[in-house]
Amino acid sequence: MRRASLAACLLLAWCAHANAGARIERGHAFPRVPGTDFDAFECVDSVTRTARPCPDVTVIDDAQAAAVVQPYERADFDALEATFARWRDGGKQFDDGSWELALYLPGLTRAFTNLTADSAVLASWQKRKPGSLAAQIAQAQLWYVYALRVKGNDPHAVPGPEAQAIAAERLNQAAALLRTLKAPMRGSPLWYELAIAVARERAALPQARALFAEGSKRFPRYHPLYLSMSEAYTGAAFDTFAGQAVALTRQFEGSGMYARLYLQADRSNRMRFDPQRASLPGWPRLRAAYEDLLQRYPDSIGLATSFASAACRAEDSPLYRQLRSRADVYLLSERFILVPVEACDRRHGWTAD
Repeated sequence: MRRASLAACLLLAWCAHANAGARIERGHAFPRVPGTDFDAFECVDSVTRTARPCPDVTVIDDAQAAAVVQPYERADFDALEATFARWRDGGKQFDDGSWELALYLPGLTRAFTNLTADSAVLASWQKRKPGSLAAQIAQAQLWYVYALRVKGNDPHAVPGPEAQAIAAERLNQAAALLRTLKAPMRGSPLWYELAIAVARERAALPQARALFAEGSKRFPRYHPLYLSMSEAYTGAAFDTFAGQAVALTRQFEGSGMYARLYLQADRSNRMRFDPQRASLPGWPRLRAAYEDLLQRYPDSIGLATSFASAACRAEDSPLYRQLRSRADVYLLSERFILVPVEACDRRHGWTAD
């Protein structure tokens, strides 16, 4: 189900998907016109009514809504073109270290609702903006997204032969279009992000690896390249790739990439972090990776809360209480996986001061 629109969220003072016990609310709407620095957000403590910084999760979600989702829903192609131009080389980094450009393809996915209707929107976009790279990348993303959707949402299920055939046709269309866009998109990591994903879903693993090797060499700091490639692996092979990704990114993230990759796998239900049932990832290594991330991105409430969820499951009570207090009024209950935050609080003896 799609998330509520930003306007609806503001009427309720907080999105339905946000934290049940959170005290931090939006103070004003994100501007309709993309281009405003994301640091301009204001939030309010609902108890003290004092201004507080917005958590990075809120800032990121609203930036995606304002710069990609809402312009797409309004068929505001000028705004979409402006976003693409502004973010094309990566854009700015948020408090968790992620890049603005990393919101672009997921933002389109979030906006896509119906293949027929979305195809018509993209046809209008390409008619209004002939030769637009942004529109053509969106077209490739459309075929990729609807290839995945026809196969279903269960990452562990095997789709039927008809669904597999339709998915293959759409992935082939995406791959063919991407081949024509490589040269024009050579200055942006976005092309590699999508090309790796398409090759991976076509089961062309050698091609995906070659694209990853090329892309990560040209754009080593762009996390989605590592995240996209990691989805080709599970189990011990995933852990091996995670170690390789750490070696490639150690200079600027320490061992933090290890935590990023496992966090994505955890949140997508591909590989839950469940130390009571699985040996990978080992808690000492995962903990060290999260610590490296928080050392570099100390203002990220999203990373701190995800770390707290992992500490809860690892039965690391002192660390859990420390991280839980750090998040406190910014409680992001949706970031707790397998064990709800209330259960974690009781299990590890955390109480609010």
